[in-house]
Amino acid sequence: MAKTVGYIRVSTVKQDSENQRLEISTYAERNNLKVDDFIDVEISSRKSMEDRRIEELLSNLKKGDTLIVSELSRLGRSVRELSEIVDRIIKKGINLHCIKQGWIINGKHDMTSKMIMTMFVRIPMIRTTDSEGKRPLIPIEGGHLFRVNPATLPNRKQC
Repeated sequence: MAKTVGYIRVSTVKQDSENQRLEISTYAERNNLKVDDFIDVEISSRKSMEDRRIEELLSNLKKGDTLIVSELSRLGRSVRELSEIVDRIIKKGINLHCIKQGWIINGKHDMTSKMIMTMFVRIPMIRTTDSEGKRPLIPIEGGHLFRVNPATLPNRKQC
């Protein structure tokens, strides 16, 4: 029988796993899903996939199961890592719901899943400024971001 799992990860004491749990539970209820289990970890995304319990999560989910996350960044840190995780999810036939992104990947290698993965890989920069809203963050190969001094950027016309 297919199951639904909510994955919750917080990396600092300032973050609250209960907010993610509530968000996932509310989303599941609105979408007629019953969350059978939650995996709740408090650990930095810089730690290994094993430490973040991603390996355990992926090995316990089977074809037809559903994984719900409050946002895609809960699963991984870099575009490369997230791409690999999502690819494994699709190959195993697992449904993935990313609440904040509004994505539902139906666990099939269909056109919708391919389009979402293509957009995800092609648009690695979700946030365009640092946490203080000051310096732009620029994507580089592998999906990691680096900060730049805005004064060094060429003037660009706003669209």
